[in-house]
Amino acid sequence: MMDFQVSSIWIFCRVIDNFGDAAVARRLAKILHQEHMAHVVLFIDDLKVLSHLDPQINVNLPAQVVGGLRIVHWSYINNLINHLPKPDCVIETFACELPDSVKNIIQQNNALWLNFEYLTAEKWAEEQHLLPSLQANGVNKRFYFMGFSHNSGGLLREKYITNDFSGRFPLLSQFSGRLAIYIFAYRSPIWHTWFTCWKNMNLKANVSIAGGQIFLPYQKAPLLFQKSQFVPQDEFDDLIAQFDVLVVRGEDSFVRAQYAGKPFFWHIYPQENQAHLSKLHAFWDKVYKYFPADLINAHRLLSDELNSFHKLDENIRQQCWQVLLQNFEQWQTAMLAWRKFLLTLPSATQEIVNCLSKHQNVKF
Repeated sequence: MMDFQVSSIWIFCRVIDNFGDAAVARRLAKILHQEHMAHVVLFIDDLKVLSHLDPQINVNLPAQVVGGLRIVHWSYINNLINHLPKPDCVIETFACELPDSVKNIIQQNNALWLNFEYLTAEKWAEEQHLLPSLQANGVNKRFYFMGFSHNSGGLLREKYITNDFSGRFPLLSQFSGRLAIYIFAYRSPIWHTWFTCWKNMNLKANVSIAGGQIFLPYQKAPLLFQKSQFVPQDEFDDLIAQFDVLVVRGEDSFVRAQYAGKPFFWHIYPQENQAHLSKLHAFWDKVYKYFPADLINAHRLLSDELNSFHKLDENIRQQCWQVLLQNFEQWQTAMLAWRKFLLTLPSATQEIVNCLSKHQNVKF
């Protein structure tokens, strides 16, 4: 399909969930700019968080251009918006409330207004994808839901992932010698429990812990623990390619783990009344279609324990890990099959460009 060129897209982000919100917003902006030739402005309220993802960003500059992207601090919006090219599309990430001045520009410019929502595999999100919501200013805002089916808005995906994937991510048919485990997760008592379990199993593993929320434990041979330094977003794919098993959190790293085709667990952001579990189960129910039955049970039990659904008996926990590791090649084959399916879906940015083309009824 031929790409459309769009002239101007404004993206707005307020940072709530650690690095996750900023990571999604930056990746969205970067792909739209680099692969769809859009002039992109990213308005964000936390330059410090963004600078961890891209060290070229100067936290002291309220407006700057980095890698072709114009980055503007939220507090500086009204100083600058009248001097920028008017937007063809405004993307409000994760229901951040736009300033009235921006809403007025949307109305005056007949811009496509998208509310870019959190990623979920739940059925209701597919049903609500691109549905309009009439706002007080008479403009329709459309809800955009990324997802894992052709009825959703797809996932953020660069062209290199589809075109030259095997070169980017060398595959490991099975681990040899010592297992390499990468953990980028939230603070939780589960880590002491799992580390103890691995030690009791006499698991030979190098465990790299990232993100600053999990304290580096005392060495428990044959386990070797080390701190994994935070890397810029553009280096994350290469980092996780070095590991056999991943535990990831947030939204951006969650998707990158799937593209890596690695066996992994998702430490989902916890919500009140365990509302996160519906989202967790909806995702894994899709992936488990590629799993052998015995691996489904072992993985589900451990995934639910990781995400505070239950606490397993010590023997059952150890048995689950043994099933996964003794059948590691099958586990990885299942994740590679899931990745292959994901690559059949349209990318989220191409879908956004298509939406804009329909909105304007003009092919750029």
